[in-house]
Amino acid sequence: MVVETIRDEILEAQGRVSGGRAFVRFVALNNLRAELAELRIERDRLMTSISAFQTMLDAIDMPAWQRDPVGRLTGSTRPMARRSRRDRRSRRSMKVARC
Repeated sequence: MVVETIRDEILEAQGRVSGGRAFVRFVALNNLRAELAELRIERDRLMTSISAFQTMLDAIDMPAWQRDPVGRLTGSTRPMARRSRRDRRSRRSMKVARC
């Protein structure tokens, strides 16, 4: 398990049980492993932040969407999905009416 100290140091906690007692050893990580651990911690923080933001957007009753750098739609809130379905249905009915 990778842990972060109050001083922002990255350590690896290695534990085991022996004779009914728990032992833990804290190991300072080498450069590459420390960098990987820092990236994982940062990724977890970002995922938590994105999740909180998505929850907030889902709570409001307004359409919102997200696009990737190329411009493709990658996600939307429930109100946006409802609006998209409504727009598609109205476009279909307009096509039928024109025929």
